[in-house]
Amino acid sequence: MCNKKEKNEQLSIKYKELLHGLYSYGRKLTNDKELVKDCIQDVFLILLEKDVSNIRNLNFYILRSLRNKLMNELSRKHTVNICETSYSYLHERSPEDHLIETEEIIILETCFGQAFDSLTKKQKRLILLYYMEQQSYNEICQSEGICYQTAQNTISQALSRLRKKMS
Repeated sequence: MCNKKEKNEQLSIKYKELLHGLYSYGRKLTNDKELVKDCIQDVFLILLEKDVSNIRNLNFYILRSLRNKLMNELSRKHTVNICETSYSYLHERSPEDHLIETEEIIILETCFGQAFDSLTKKQKRLILLYYMEQQSYNEICQSEGICYQTAQNTISQALSRLRKKMS
């Protein structure tokens, strides 16, 4: 990115493009709507200060940053809430349940990361284009210079390998 104004414009476009998906993803991690909104804002504020030109997959980076920010906030919030808990814990999930869920998510992400690392470079690239960049098979074929069937087969093989490694 050349200058600060251009970077701000590009991040603004990226924010508008990803906002709904990031919010949905954040809501899967916590029911706290305001926390999700705050964390999305924080991620983009941090990006404004960073040099993002060397980040290969900005969408994945943003998604991962949001998850990390939410996990940090949730674990910090639960530590504080333990002291402030009243009888409401009888009707809500306990902080321990949230921590267990957070740990399970981290374990799953670690397993997925290891499974993802077992893919070939081509499989990784096509999976990221299809799922993270949300490109169609036709768009992938054009950008990668491959035929439609090759794109489908490569993604299918990658998914099979991921399923096998995750089980």
